[in-house]
Formats: sequence, structure tokens, C-alpha cells
Amino acid sequence: MSTHRKSNLISWSEYIDPFGRGCIFETSASEGAILIMPDGGTAEDLLNHKLVKKYIAKHAKSWYNYIREVRGREVKNGDIRLVIGFDKVSSWGIATFAQNIEERVRLEFKTIDSDQSASRTYVWNCVGGGSGRVGPQEEEMDDLMSNSASGSSIKNQTVFVRTLNFNLRGEAWDDLSCHEIRSSVHSPSESGSQSNQGPSLGPSGGRSSSGSEEGNVNFEAMQFGLSVCLNQRLQ
Repeated sequence: MSTHRKSNLISWSEYIDPFGRGCIFETSASEGAILIMPDGGTAEDLLNHKLVKKYIAKHAKSWYNYIREVRGREVKNGDIRLVIGFDKVSSWGIATFAQNIEERVRLEFKTIDSDQSASRTYVWNCVGGGSGRVGPQEEEMDDLMSNSASGSSIKNQTVFVRTLNFNLRGEAWDDLSCHEIRSSVHSPSESGSQSNQGPSLGPSGGRSSSGSEEGNVNFEAMQFGLSVCLNQRLQ
């Protein structure tokens, strides 16, 4: 039994035969990536964005100050991101392809060994300019599976992450940069020993920042995936 589908750039079909089941992808596109989640997955997302945005806006400036001055990390405005959602699976397959000439690429993803998802394994057969990987590797899961009471598959492989990105607006970031420049002209003996105290944590964690206001922060929601990252590396 087989099912065929087609889009502008790629055609694919699903099949079931006496040896297992699988998918076949064919394309003449110059580059791309395919992510398969053969055993499904679970998604978790933070719903109350409004409350989180208020918390970030209040403490964002102190977080940047802590990372740059106390931890000594070089970060740019917008580098701090808050994870607000993710998709996890128990197994995955990813294939990438890139070619300089117009050639038909054929990528076949199929099951081997078992009908039980906990012990089922997968493999790619690639023809043309493509290559594939599957995961997780068996040795990565041995200890976890031995400690699993049910013996069922464990969804601990993250394939998509959703983040709430934020950056300080011009004046707030400029104030932070100017403070860093002023601090750098003082030697440790002049300014005293550097504190290792962490950044502002708000009502539940101690100090809070008085320098950040909600209007000083820009927000943007983003999603990052395993296939997206690998596809970007091809460019």
C-alpha cells in the first residue's frame, strides 16, 4: 500500500510492505532538509506570555549587566532568549541535500527490525547529493531504557524550540554600555573586589532592577528546529 503527495519543490510517498513501512522523497531542488518524526511527539508551551514579558522587562537590564560584567561574557543586545515551548520525540530522522548541478535526489526513510516503537530502528537510503541521520543512537538510551519501568519509548529528543527573544531599546542599551566603559577604567584595587552575586531575580529571588521599564524592551517570538539549523549550514 502506498500514498503519494507532491508540492512545488518535493514529492513524497508513503508505503507499507511485508518488510516494513517507509517514506520516499524525491526533489530536484538545489538544497534543503527533511525532518521526520516517525513515532509522533509531544509539545509543551507557556501560555501566559503577558506575565513573562512583564518579568523580563523589569529585570532584562540586570541580566545583561550580570552576564557582561560579572560573568565576563561578550553578548550582544538580543542574545538572551527565554524558552517558552518545545517539541520532543522518541525518534527522528533528518536528511539534507545540496548540489551544484540539477540532479534528481531520492531519499528513502524506512523502518527495520521491530514493530514495537521502543525497539524500532530506522535507516536512510540516499541517491544523489543527499545524506541522512537517525536518532537517538542506541547507546545514548541504554541507561534510560534500563531505568524505565514501562519499557516504552522515552520522548526526550528535542526537535523544535520556541523562544521569546528580547532586546533593550536604544537608550537602555546605551546606558548599559556606558556603565561598562566607565567600569573598565577602574582597576580592581580602586573599585574593590568584584561581587559574584547573581543577577536580579525579582520577588522570589532577592534583588530587583530599578533601571528597567516595560517600554525599554522589544519582544519577538521565534521557533528553531533541528532541520532549520542544518539547512542554514548548507547556505
